Amino acid sequence: MKNKEQLMCVGALITGNLIFGLVPTLQKITFPYGGSGLLTGFYSSFLALFSLAFMARRSKVSLIPERAVFAKLLVLACASACTTLLLWSSYSFIPVGVATTLHFVYPMLIAAAMTLFFGERFSLGNGIALFLATCGVVLIGVADMSQASFTGVILALVSGGFWAFYIIYLQRSGLSELNTSLVNFYIALMNMIMSLAACLFTGQLRTYTIWWAWLIIVAVSILHRVVGYGLFQLGMRKVQPVSAGILCTFEPASALVFGIIILHESVTAKQVGGLVCILCAVVVNLCANYRNAGRKRKKR
Repeated sequence: MKNKEQLMCVGALITGNLIFGLVPTLQKITFPYGGSGLLTGFYSSFLALFSLAFMARRSKVSLIPERAVFAKLLVLACASACTTLLLWSSYSFIPVGVATTLHFVYPMLIAAAMTLFFGERFSLGNGIALFLATCGVVLIGVADMSQASFTGVILALVSGGFWAFYIIYLQRSGLSELNTSLVNFYIALMNMIMSLAACLFTGQLRTYTIWWAWLIIVAVSILHRVVGYGLFQLGMRKVQPVSAGILCTFEPASALVFGIIILHESVTAKQVGGLVCILCAVVVNLCANYRNAGRKRKKR
């Protein structure tokens, strides 16, 4: 039963990251009609609040939690909002592929933090999986590295640091066990506030020049803020932060695939190699975790 729950959580994490990978592609469709990453962040977060509030009410969950829980939710929501704003802002300075590659420094940051601050030890298999996952992300985004700028590099790297904190804090604080609608309501609320401020500061607050762009934003709102974040939180209930970081590499892989399918973007042999590395990393990590769990059962 326990193994079944863990597999379901792994599946939830993978599915959530596949959805996260779809979002940049959907955003790009709106860019010729007045859209931008920050604008998508504001509108999608605002619309998500209604769905999340409705879901919380259906589950009979109060959106006004205890003071201690509220403080934790604010910390988590700020980490999520900073990740989104920094990463999407980096797109203005460096290509998306470069930003994604630099952003995915966070699996290594998670491994370092869990070792230094929490004393966790990882098997050789976990280390190999982390290395393969990193290689996969680099191969997918390396083609654009010649166009990198210092500002964009810093923004993307810092966004990875915030997301590493988000993953560790979500699991260690116990927030992953709470109702998903409650947690993601505050994440969407903080993203809306910070995205609105960023749009006003940069002069990007505007409406779309074509009506069907709003349909895409509604889709992003539901897929990203409600479904994607909800599945991610559910997955973190039974998956350790380091393994979660490895599974998150499905995001750039899916972004590449969706870009090819929807936007008819070209693909290189290196990028195909990156996809293979990511798939191998996930398989190696799952096998390593299965063996580690078996050894722990024998010791008991």
